[in-house]
Amino acid sequence: MSITVNIYYTGENGSARRFVEEMISGGTAEAIRREPGNIRYDYFYSVDDPETVLLIDTWENREAIDFHHGTPMMDTVSRLREKYNLHMRVERFSSQDEIPETDMKYIRQKSDPKFTYGYDVGVYLKKAADRLKEEKYYHWADVSQFHARRRYAIEKDDGEYHFIRYTLFSEDNVLREVMDINPINSRELVGNGDEFIKLIADDNELTVYYANPTDASYSVRFKAGLEVDRWYIERYEFRKHKTGDYSAFVQAGDRTTGASRDFFIPPQFLRGTFEEFLDKYLTLVPGEKFGLFKGDLITDEGLRSFLGF
Repeated sequence: MSITVNIYYTGENGSARRFVEEMISGGTAEAIRREPGNIRYDYFYSVDDPETVLLIDTWENREAIDFHHGTPMMDTVSRLREKYNLHMRVERFSSQDEIPETDMKYIRQKSDPKFTYGYDVGVYLKKAADRLKEEKYYHWADVSQFHARRRYAIEKDDGEYHFIRYTLFSEDNVLREVMDINPINSRELVGNGDEFIKLIADDNELTVYYANPTDASYSVRFKAGLEVDRWYIERYEFRKHKTGDYSAFVQAGDRTTGASRDFFIPPQFLRGTFEEFLDKYLTLVPGEKFGLFKGDLITDEGLRSFLGF
């Protein structure tokens, strides 16, 4: 849920406006807009009060605000506030993820096919979590479980909005990618809101998966030297998670390298008999690719018991 801070700066003899002019001309305002998690940083002049300026300052979440408060930009802002002897009044709001349908009929919006769900990145983050719930069956998925070193934003560059991804390598090393123009990996180029949501979901799939830790596991026995396309199966395991759900883990290698895959098992696969489960399970983890077939698994009484059949 995004957080908006409205700051009313009041001065004397035009000092509030001079403060804004220096914030803009000195590049401070633009630098803040580029910080991870910033959604909006815009100044507005009052029609009725020429000595007051309004700053609308919107952030992705509390963590983004805390990060901002620890940057050198805040020293610059504080120095300029003192320089122009400004007094402040502050309001803070937390946005709804989406505007209720009952309110939408009173709102006339300019449609933008690229930004399908508007310009509040919090909406896209929530939809990415929902996508993981629906497509991967991660029913515990929540934005708070997303990768700690990744931030997403919708920001203006040269007057145009763009989809932004930040990667935080360290406090002083932050990579900013404009995902609809020039991402580092060209295959991650996004053209609209739904593609941005997919990117966020893909980025965070493993992080959300591991937010549901394993409570118990069962290793399936198989014959030594089991090979699939020159890859030797090294480990085949079923896992029970904290939520009571199950997953499968398969590890394989050749003579020089190795790889592994995790498969979350949809809860509905476990309804019915053990044989019916295996029929559904093997559509997810097919024997042709991962080495074990129905005949290998159906006689495993330990597996049957582990899965609760």
